[in-house]
Amino acid sequence: MPKGKYENLIGKKFNKLLILSEIKKNNELYCECLCDCGNKKIIRKYEIKKGITKSCGCYNDLTGSHFGMLTVIKDTKKRNSHGRVIYLCRCECGNEKEISSASLHAGTRSCGCLLHQDKYDNLIGKKFNKLKVIKEVEKTVQSQRQFLCKCDCGKEKVILGSNLIYGESTSCGCNKGYVENTKIDMIKREEAYPNSKSGIKGVWQDKKGYWHAIITVCRERIFFYGGAGEEGKDRCINWRKEMVEKYHKPLIDKYSGS
Repeated sequence: MPKGKYENLIGKKFNKLLILSEIKKNNELYCECLCDCGNKKIIRKYEIKKGITKSCGCYNDLTGSHFGMLTVIKDTKKRNSHGRVIYLCRCECGNEKEISSASLHAGTRSCGCLLHQDKYDNLIGKKFNKLKVIKEVEKTVQSQRQFLCKCDCGKEKVILGSNLIYGESTSCGCNKGYVENTKIDMIKREEAYPNSKSGIKGVWQDKKGYWHAIITVCRERIFFYGGAGEEGKDRCINWRKEMVEKYHKPLIDKYSGS
């Protein structure tokens, strides 16, 4: 449409606004609008056409806003049972989650990982099987929290907090169950951690969205970098499966029933 040509908007819908009529005031065009919430309001026609105003005021687009560890990415076009907007949000931990505007305004500040992190804040002094947690030490290069622990045998060892919580580490290594420098029960466990975004043990996504994988072989950790996106995730999953077949499966088959 040529610039400056009049366009009749009556009966048209823009975002949440249905145009009922047009009004000219002080040489400017306004529209009487019916909002999805039921309110009526007179709004400048220019603001409606350009998307500057999208509702009577009941809808405040939060896209780009920050709430604690959360950044609002976009309106999903979904609504909860109370009609509140549901946004897709990205957490600093790397997770993406759909959260309602009501929850954001009510104080939601993470995808839920803060609740998970709280588990690590109360480990000092606790005992996990033969291990007593003494203090938290520097994080790993992958930003995993780790702790100095004292074993019942008297030896001290630095252990990942996740290994303590999920029972992967029960001693400094003096426990029975190790064969060929490997704990068979540990490598048999195939379940991923409850907060895993990949659903595959040993495959995770960092805060920047890049995928990584890890496998422990004879108490030595081997890391793999997959990259971003679904391709990065698939590379990590495939690498992990290949490593399990190469290093873990022969031992599990050899010592099954041990």
